[in-house]
Amino acid sequence: MYSILILFDIFITLFLTNFFSVVHPITYTDRNNYDAYGTQVASTDYFVVLAQNDGYRYTVSMAPFGGEYQCSYGYMTPNNFVINVAVNRRQNSSQLSFVYLQTNTTDGYYQKLGIFTFSRQNMINLSSSTCNQMLNMNDGEHEVKVWYREPSELSTLQVDLDGKYAYGFLSNDIFIYDIENHFVQDLLWNETFPSIDLEPHALDIGKTIDGISMAIIAGYYQFDIGKTLPAVYLVRLDPPYNMILVDNYTIMSNNQKFIRGQYTSSYQFDYVMSVSIHDATQQVIVAIPQLSQIYRFSFTSTNLIYVNASNHPARSTGWLDENGTQVGLLLSDVATSPWAQSRIEVVNVSSDNIIYAYPNNQQTLAQWANSPPTFIRLTVTYNYQLAILTSDGVVVLVSSAEAGYYMTTDDINSGQIMPQPCPSGTYKSIQGTTPCTVCPTGTKSSSTSKSSFTSLKKIIFH
Repeated sequence: MYSILILFDIFITLFLTNFFSVVHPITYTDRNNYDAYGTQVASTDYFVVLAQNDGYRYTVSMAPFGGEYQCSYGYMTPNNFVINVAVNRRQNSSQLSFVYLQTNTTDGYYQKLGIFTFSRQNMINLSSSTCNQMLNMNDGEHEVKVWYREPSELSTLQVDLDGKYAYGFLSNDIFIYDIENHFVQDLLWNETFPSIDLEPHALDIGKTIDGISMAIIAGYYQFDIGKTLPAVYLVRLDPPYNMILVDNYTIMSNNQKFIRGQYTSSYQFDYVMSVSIHDATQQVIVAIPQLSQIYRFSFTSTNLIYVNASNHPARSTGWLDENGTQVGLLLSDVATSPWAQSRIEVVNVSSDNIIYAYPNNQQTLAQWANSPPTFIRLTVTYNYQLAILTSDGVVVLVSSAEAGYYMTTDDINSGQIMPQPCPSGTYKSIQGTTPCTVCPTGTKSSSTSKSSFTSLKKIIFH
């Protein structure tokens, strides 16, 4: 009997060890993980900012990008660890800034909110500007709030389209940051949204047609002990103090009715989500790689409207045109041999047709041939160019090129890349990041020039 009890005790110990060892939340001392806790890359039409925790600095890459347009700003102390950075998508060239959320790697017992502002010299046009000595006397890091409490395991951060307020939805708390007045209003989840038990995983902020700021929050909703479901919430923002939940949508999957709460309440690579709002059309893409699905919604000031769903295991997304028809999807676990462990697919959301995939034979990642990277975040900069954060902390730029040309790809801070003419037997009739396409049977492309786009001509047989 005694031996049976010992065996039973060993069994229980092994079971609990294996059960809980599935979840491996990282620590703030892991500076090489560019996917930890929040988003460490953000972009506008003027710059891309990357929080390099392994280098104790922010790297700002200014459009039109290249080594001469890169600047780095060191953290105030080597103990700082940046969890999130966020930007106002509509900021203009004279008001460049990003908001950050940091913690302390010594004990992780505080979170610090602040804003980093900088200016750009020689702003005559993009090509003549540099970001050398960008900081003026009053520019730089401005700390606005420090919370001396246990940090949230999960956090989201976003700035509204007017650049007036930043919002953070943390595991247990919410804050509204009045950027102009450097004031922070703290809110409690259970008081602000008493009916929601949510672990937030993704956030974006947009506006309705009548100019009302709205937040789209995606996360895992706990509906029972240890059981969660993906859910999307539409929240009306009434700064500086209030917000109102106006609608929500809970996602059920035919092959997975619920997700274990132990995986959704802490940082896990496979349980991230992505939310991207198309500002002109009020469309929303919500990506849930756990379900291998992306969901399209639209929103008003009172309703979150489900449109459709399609099968894509995307973990990061971005809109790529003015009409709201093309979206970029980052598929981190879909290898594109031999260049990367991941893939970007550009999809028409109406037809679900894949327009092109990256990397490809024209847009390769040759420099990583011996150690193909994993893509972890996708963001979009001017001319709908793609900026992709890789697992080794490099941001890859997929550049736009004129009709008849394509661009090879490289580190965003490498030297300027010259456009290449479409190879024989291929064509490209529009400006953009797309590679050249094989000519359809019975056609050929016209001559290529920068002044006229490449068109197709029928081949006449005699």
